[in-house]
Amino acid sequence: MLTKFQQHVFISYRHESPEHARAVRRLGELLRQAEIPVALDQFYFEDHPGGPDVGWPKWCADCASNSACVLIIASQGWFEAYEKSGGTGALGAATEADVFRNTLYRERTHNARIRLAFLHDVSVEVPDTLFGWHQFRPFDDDDQLNQLIRWVAGCLGLGNVELPTVRWPEPVEFRPTLADRLKEWPAIVELLAGRLRERILRLEGPCGLGKSALVRQATLYAKTLGVPVVQLDLKGGGVDVEGILGQFYLDLGQKLPNFSREGGARLFC
Repeated sequence: MLTKFQQHVFISYRHESPEHARAVRRLGELLRQAEIPVALDQFYFEDHPGGPDVGWPKWCADCASNSACVLIIASQGWFEAYEKSGGTGALGAATEADVFRNTLYRERTHNARIRLAFLHDVSVEVPDTLFGWHQFRPFDDDDQLNQLIRWVAGCLGLGNVELPTVRWPEPVEFRPTLADRLKEWPAIVELLAGRLRERILRLEGPCGLGKSALVRQATLYAKTLGVPVVQLDLKGGGVDVEGILGQFYLDLGQKLPNFSREGGARLFC
């Protein structure tokens, strides 16, 4: 049964708002952290800036038909596309919904590869033909996320899946007080949401172009998100390893009790 499908999970959703698209991407990234292959239009477009050669409608239809596992992201707009009650637009979601509707009709009560995932509360009811199967809420708590990952891994025949250990926060509204360097700000937002492939962001430029102000605003934003921060100022040199560890102790001592108790505290003895 598995050999007839492409061995990845396809995430089907409707583009309703930037916030909704970011939440969908966040789920895709958590699945990727668990080393699960993911088919998501946002990921595909990053790797293929020109889009699929077959066109987006065909790409959507192929993913909906041929993926071994499918997660439908529940939303009012997606359900409207499924029930054809939302007017025109949302061609991708409508194409995928048609495929799923036909699949469920053909397979009757046996549905081994399609499930719903709620990333937030939805104000409309789930369509009757989708209601009977389990619904995941992966952002409610870690158990829900782990259940979803185990189900997807089972569909794909994957064993020893490593569950993600880092849950990055969702971006929040924040207006940095910067006269310059605003073009780098989106990269900082992506970094602190865990969305950059790289985990180090280097900001370059001569003196006087606002690098220090940018770092200060990034620190304030990280604290707004609840991300622990250690700010090291290496300007001018003269900071040794002991000084760096001492700064970690001062800033993160309460969050790193073993380090504080066994190592960092000795720096101040």
